[in-house]
Amino acid sequence: MHPTFRRLGTSELLPRYIFAESLFARRRVLEVDAVATTGGESARFLLERGARTVVACDADLAAVAAAQKAHGGASLRYRANIYDDLEPGGFDLVLVADLAPYVRAPTLLAELARLVSRQGYLIGGLSNTAGLALWQLMDTEEGVPPTYGQLLDALSPHFPHVEVATQSPVLGYQLAFEKGDGLQVDGSLIRGSEAAYYVVVAGAESARVVDPTWVQLPPEPLAFTRGKLDEVAQRAKGWEERTGRLKESLNRLRAELTDRENEVVQLKPALEIARDDVARLTAQLEQARGTPETTRERDELSSRLRRTELELQVALERVADADRRLGQQRLELEAAERSRKESEVQVLGAQETQRLERARREELNTTLEESRERLTQAYTQLRELQDELASVRVEREKDRLSAERAREQSEELRRQVEAARERELRLAEQYSTSLAAVELLKSDVAKAEQARQNVGVAAALARRGRGASVARGGGGLPARVSGGGGPA
Repeated sequence: MHPTFRRLGTSELLPRYIFAESLFARRRVLEVDAVATTGGESARFLLERGARTVVACDADLAAVAAAQKAHGGASLRYRANIYDDLEPGGFDLVLVADLAPYVRAPTLLAELARLVSRQGYLIGGLSNTAGLALWQLMDTEEGVPPTYGQLLDALSPHFPHVEVATQSPVLGYQLAFEKGDGLQVDGSLIRGSEAAYYVVVAGAESARVVDPTWVQLPPEPLAFTRGKLDEVAQRAKGWEERTGRLKESLNRLRAELTDRENEVVQLKPALEIARDDVARLTAQLEQARGTPETTRERDELSSRLRRTELELQVALERVADADRRLGQQRLELEAAERSRKESEVQVLGAQETQRLERARREELNTTLEESRERLTQAYTQLRELQDELASVRVEREKDRLSAERAREQSEELRRQVEAARERELRLAEQYSTSLAAVELLKSDVAKAEQARQNVGVAAALARRGRGASVARGGGGLPARVSGGGGPA
């Protein structure tokens, strides 16, 4: 079987992982029961899409060993599904491929819930019996999964918040929460609109916004439908050839039967003639009794009668053999007729199957063409968005350059402010030094003034002393006049 249509394989799990990418980016992830169905590729996909570390568990030890050998590493480990040695709350996201076994076994579900961190989530899928998954196009599911209500009842005791998204096939899968708006996809050509899976996101807190996602899957597996149609057409062609051979055999048997009937019709007159000859010879024998000539004639007639009886017996045996062969040919003809009718019924059934397969292929081709048109429109919108994004990036680059210039100007202003602060500090130091010098000068001036005053007082005292001595010593002596005319 093609891996895209393998039960719960990459085509079922990877769309969920893409849908929940924002929840496991740069987080610790535990993947449960997906190693065997994907060969470990889904766990490697998680690591490539941004998970910090991934631990993948499965009951198939051979698949685990092969995946560890092929993809294992420091950030990606494969192991058996034993959780006793794992740290409680050690994972930010626990991804469960199929929640049905855990809904039926609450103890195992509690074991998984124990591993979810306080800010983490448990994400798992549950098959919807009313929907149709992509793998069911090539396979049938064994058993009936639990109901949606049983799933909620099993998760509610462990997680305060349980949100439900739906996973629907649209030449791929559309995933969106029930309370949000999904992608606008025209489903008028689809006879059923039920989701294939319920994808639950359970955690201690409500999940942050996760945008609706439409994940397109590769179209190569659709070739398997065409291969099946070719197989039906080849089988119908084989039945037609067998019917032709049976018709030829039937015509040949009918021709042989006609020949045998003609042979029987031809033998019946001869048989009647032989019977008439026997009766005539018997009458002649009765008339010729009693004389030597009649005895001789009687002997001749007796021998002729015996020969005729032998011929009659041989004719009877040939007629019986012809009747027996005719009966066998009739039985063979009836068997051939039944085989022909059965082959015609099988050919009609094969033609009807071929017609249905052709109609389904035409419907798939129509859906594919419409999907291609929508994809073309989506690509056009994507190009427009890319152009807008390019313009936004240009604007953002301009804003970044402006911000860098503003940052450079602010840096220059900061340097000028720091230089001004340094000058201000130097001026403050010089001012402080000047104030100290002024205070020192003031003290020196005060001291000089005090000294001057002391000197003046001393001079005044000296003058008074000299005047007093003059008055006591000379009385009438004339005072000495200095050259300046003032007192000495």
